[in-house]
Amino acid sequence: MSGVAEVSGTGQRFAADGPGVAMSRTGVARRGLVRSGGEAEDDLVPKMTSDREGDATTTPEPVRTAVFGNLRSLTESSVGELLDAFAERTPAPGGGAAAALALAVAAALCAMAGRFSDGHLGSAATAAIAARADESRARALELAIADAAAYTAVIRARRLPADKDPALRVEALAAAMADAVAVPREIAALASEVALIAKNLATGGNPHLRGDAVTARLLAEAAAAAAGQLVEINLSAQSS
Repeated sequence: MSGVAEVSGTGQRFAADGPGVAMSRTGVARRGLVRSGGEAEDDLVPKMTSDREGDATTTPEPVRTAVFGNLRSLTESSVGELLDAFAERTPAPGGGAAAALALAVAAALCAMAGRFSDGHLGSAATAAIAARADESRARALELAIADAAAYTAVIRARRLPADKDPALRVEALAAAMADAVAVPREIAALASEVALIAKNLATGGNPHLRGDAVTARLLAEAAAAAAGQLVEINLSAQSS
């Protein structure tokens, strides 16, 4: 399975309360990965001394995720700080957070193109487009933080001693892997919706913003494809 959801909708119909709203908290806040205020439940990420997954012989060095610790730190970080966070030899942030940020940019471009298209789509439709795009952008940032937290939880569960309480380790790992699947799955579904919005803007919106809408569609499709691959990878790891 690809993890990319099919999104319904035809022509120039844009709903501010689209299908992504009802599922926007699925599998994430329920498990405590993100508090209601958007803050990560745990902003300590173990620093790895070997490969990203690590192994039993490495000694983790806890470091604070200054960028991905909570929503405020993420939105107030510079582009350079974001890139530095991805480049560090730490297990998170990784591909899921990167896909979520690409989705956020795509949604922002949709909001801009929508606001410039009132003369082509009407003020009511463009207001709905911009509102849904802004909502998607905000959720994408939350998902970037949630993905970093989810992967960190997997690493920690794997490092629980198997000989002391094997049942506890199995339970913790199962819960962590479930979240590691749920977060990229939501990224993929939301990205599919944003790609559809961008496609409609490219064909029916302001022609002067067509390049921006096309860019938004390509970014959203890339985010959906990447997140879908992560779902498959994590499902495979979950079953093994």
